[in-house]
Amino acid sequence: MATDTGIAPFVCFARSGVTDFTLFHQAISADEFYYNSYFHNITSKYFSCLTGAPIEASSVPKLFCGKLSECIRNNLRPGSYDFYLCGEREMIRDVTLLVDEIYPESRVYTEVFF
Repeated sequence: MATDTGIAPFVCFARSGVTDFTLFHQAISADEFYYNSYFHNITSKYFSCLTGAPIEASSVPKLFCGKLSECIRNNLRPGSYDFYLCGEREMIRDVTLLVDEIYPESRVYTEVFF
């Protein structure tokens, strides 16, 4: 789970060989979906979550309008996962609360970007 430039560590994960992951990326505008085409080429489980003004749906595949936590709730089945959260404090708080509620056996790793 990443917001804006918090996507950078996930690029490193992917380039180092990490596979079979689901990635949720939140941004306030479509031009902040850094590495969008890269992730769409390596995984079918990449979700773009737009919190700002709506844009043409065709310009960003799998676009979800709303917060990343809402997108997770709608697209990730209950289970046990390792969650890696990198980005804004509010997203980390919201997703951590969601994990406690729906994915209680999961582990959460965080890196806050200010």
